[in-house]
Amino acid sequence: MDHSLLAIPSTCTSHNVRGLLFLLLMKNSTLLFALWCLFTPAFSSGQTPSVEPATTEPSLPVIDYKACPFEGCTFGKWIVTRDVTLFSTWKEPRTPVTTVKKGQVVTGITGIHITYEPDRIQVLRPIPELHLRRGDVILRYMYRGEGFADIWAKGQLKREYDCSFITEKNNSGCLLDCAAKVISEGRKDWWVQAKTSTGSIGWTKVKDQFDCMDSLGGDPKCDNIGTPKDPAGVPLGGFASGFSWFGFDSSPGPLRVKPFFSSVCDSSSVRKYYAFHSKRVLHRDSI
Repeated sequence: MDHSLLAIPSTCTSHNVRGLLFLLLMKNSTLLFALWCLFTPAFSSGQTPSVEPATTEPSLPVIDYKACPFEGCTFGKWIVTRDVTLFSTWKEPRTPVTTVKKGQVVTGITGIHITYEPDRIQVLRPIPELHLRRGDVILRYMYRGEGFADIWAKGQLKREYDCSFITEKNNSGCLLDCAAKVISEGRKDWWVQAKTSTGSIGWTKVKDQFDCMDSLGGDPKCDNIGTPKDPAGVPLGGFASGFSWFGFDSSPGPLRVKPFFSSVCDSSSVRKYYAFHSKRVLHRDSI
């Protein structure tokens, strides 16, 4: 572009100026068009952030596979606390497969959590992170453990969301900065698939008929279920015969350093390890 053309004489009228500018634009139309194509997308895309479309409430029932819905929940060796019938499937129709007697040990394989109706939670004060105001309602589906759950609120589906701000219907749960409270509890089922010692596999709805589902329960009878024992009744390779705790092998003989999570480390030693360190943390924070 010839920049000398931009030196407009002072004697030019506004009409002449407009005409001159028109000629300049026409002369450089190719350059201007290229610049327009280059910069227009950048400006248009950078001004308005993309927003995901709001979602409707999840269709019921909501089914979660491989579900184990509480802290410490684990699939493995379980002790039957009362006679249990195992069925061919968790769905309807289903047929009985076998009955497991009280005291027997089964192996939990997997689980299905079904929400027929979610919990309804009323917001008591604004929750900016969820764009919620007082009076809004949160729907809660499967509990994930440690205060986390799947929720839906104002078009947002949040999985494994921290729900520590929620007070339960019986006033348990939240202790500080409680922004919402359960106003109605939903209807939910948890079915598990288990295998018997004879190899039969079936499904049953969980109704407190199994012990040792909670790896953090601290029940001594749940340690070393199914582990072979020596003539004195001590589990071979278990807690009494040697375990790795705080990185050391406590079995008889010279002291040997080993990784903490060794193959012979059972849930009891794990609990003691975390209990010990929790006390250290509390002591440190109290100084």
